[in-house]
Amino acid sequence: MKRALIVFSYLLLSLFGIGVVFSAMLLTANTAYADTTGSGTPINETRSAKANGTVTISNLAGSVTVEGWHRNEIHVGGTLGPDAKRLDITPYSDGYSIRVILPEHSHSSNAGTELVIKMPDASRLSVNTVSAGIDARGLDGTAQLESVSGNVTLKSTDSDITAKSVSGEVNIGGSAGGAHVDAHSISGDVKVQGVVGYLQAESVSGNVKVITGALRRTQLSSTSGNVDFNGGVQKNGSYTFHSISGNLTLSFWGTPDARFDISSFSGDIDNNFGPKPQHTSEYGPGVELHFLSGHGDAQVNARTLSGNITLHTP
Repeated sequence: MKRALIVFSYLLLSLFGIGVVFSAMLLTANTAYADTTGSGTPINETRSAKANGTVTISNLAGSVTVEGWHRNEIHVGGTLGPDAKRLDITPYSDGYSIRVILPEHSHSSNAGTELVIKMPDASRLSVNTVSAGIDARGLDGTAQLESVSGNVTLKSTDSDITAKSVSGEVNIGGSAGGAHVDAHSISGDVKVQGVVGYLQAESVSGNVKVITGALRRTQLSSTSGNVDFNGGVQKNGSYTFHSISGNLTLSFWGTPDARFDISSFSGDIDNNFGPKPQHTSEYGPGVELHFLSGHGDAQVNARTLSGNITLHTP
């Protein structure tokens, strides 16, 4: 029953991509306010802005580059794609909506728009694209970045981070202390480094790799990819690792103070500290490992169906 629940939960991972695709369909909606018109023309627009306002960005194809700076203004540069109808910059109560508008009934762009945006570093950022990559850095507010087929990259000290792509890679470097970080991809790799606080990272067919020593709660999973964790555990922390057919490699910075609950249905368990794994049945497959390391202040759970699990310290 327990293994059946694990399989069922991983089948649900692919459902989050549906929401991303539906969000992308909204990018072609028209608005009444136009700042720039043209075809393949440079963009050079500046607006005054609140220090901690909200900025939403939509671009169907091309690229979106965002950088935080110490000015209470937003500058939009780059190049408007030849198939774009116009660039729309709409103010609202606490920020701006920046959108690339395509002609009516158009669903693609042969040459996408390249947006290069600078904004106050404490801004709350939301970016949605279809085939445009997203690269954001130098921010310390909150960030929600979603793409269908583009890569998503964020280097920041943001307090709350959501980064998702259906078929692109997701890369996150850094966060504020105690941040909540959510990183997902369907078929791309997910890489996270230097985040602090709470992390959930998942991929269906890609690999998940995390390097950090300051997480209090971690959930890493992949259906057919590998999961690689390299870091430390915190007192009273909770760390969960799942994979269906991929391998789990857990590399700890020193001997961890944790309780371990490890099992694989048809894979092997290799542990270079603590006891050796035991077979769950004399005749059937399956191995498991339950032990206490150090003071046992944290909890580590790791499960696979057909993948191997490796635990090791320096």
